[in-house]
Amino acid sequence: RHTNRFLQICAATKAKGITVWTIDFDSTQTPALVTCASGADKAFTAANAAALNTQFQAIARQISKLRISQ
Repeated sequence: RHTNRFLQICAATKAKGITVWTIDFDSTQTPALVTCASGADKAFTAANAAALNTQFQAIARQISKLRISQ
């Protein structure tokens, strides 16, 4: 039940035009987190703290490319 609620929240968030990034830490990518992400390039896996830091840096690079428009 919690996975279904989680995916509903993800879908509602993305429907509002919000980009969602996900990171699976210390595991393989779960289908729910891959589905929740706004695309395959926004779903990451990190096996340890160093990899987690690397993934956050990758996300930061993508965010730095975003621009606000009307």
